[in-house]
Amino acid sequence: MIAIISGLLILIILFIMHGVYTKSQIRSLAEQLKELRTKGIDKKVNVQLLNKDIEHLTYEINEALCASKQSRVKSMQKENELKQMIANMSHDLRTPLTSIMGYIQLLNDPSLTHKEREAYVTIIEKRAFMLRGLLNDFYELSLIDSMDYKMTFEKVNMSRVLEEIILGKYKAFRDKGLKPVMNITENATITCDYQALERIIENLLSNMIRYAYTQAEISLKTFEHHVVLTVKNNCASQMDTDINKLFDRFYKGDKSRSSLGTGLGLSIVKELMEKMNGQVKAQVNKNVLSITCIFNS
Repeated sequence: MIAIISGLLILIILFIMHGVYTKSQIRSLAEQLKELRTKGIDKKVNVQLLNKDIEHLTYEINEALCASKQSRVKSMQKENELKQMIANMSHDLRTPLTSIMGYIQLLNDPSLTHKEREAYVTIIEKRAFMLRGLLNDFYELSLIDSMDYKMTFEKVNMSRVLEEIILGKYKAFRDKGLKPVMNITENATITCDYQALERIIENLLSNMIRYAYTQAEISLKTFEHHVVLTVKNNCASQMDTDINKLFDRFYKGDKSRSSLGTGLGLSIVKELMEKMNGQVKAQVNKNVLSITCIFNS
């Protein structure tokens, strides 16, 4: 009987000790969480793990803290990107506006010849078109980012669309002194949003015309489940291009931001490709830029 009573007493004592220990661990967790909340300390909570339930609770708390930290980092990145985007937009809008205002003031000079006036008006017109292009790109990108942006998928003869857009840019290629080498597979068909496809091709070719020096290549090839569009062009000198940022918004590979264009063209390409479950990638070999778009057939 004494042995039984002694055993029960030991069990009761152990149970009480376990309860006290569990409460102390819970208090420790609460104090650590309070410290994290009030002082903004970036660390994991920890306990002396002798209880599986507390161990599991601690693990889940640390996972939640890690997720919260990642969310804060992403939020800060988004905030910084937004600030940079606003700064870039302000710069890109101000540049043509300043130019337009300057030439308008020059037009007030009564001593200008008719030829000079015509030249200034032509420059103003070009800057106005540039400004309109900027605003159109800003607006389109805001639409693409919108949750309401919808795509209509259909079977499209991409070969035909590509050839029509190239033909429409014949004058632009000629004015730049470019004769693109073309290797286009006939009747390459993909499933896509027609307007998005047109925009992707327009932006790729516009980027090519803007930055190509003497060479330009356009190829369209078909594979079992994919159609691959590749555009290549060389540049006047070794490109000052960070390939990892090529599809970032406003990136131009030009730290002075003095080049024409918004730096949004390739970003729009990337966003549209992703919305159509496609892929886009780029590589630079010496002074040759190659951009490849992979579409689902």
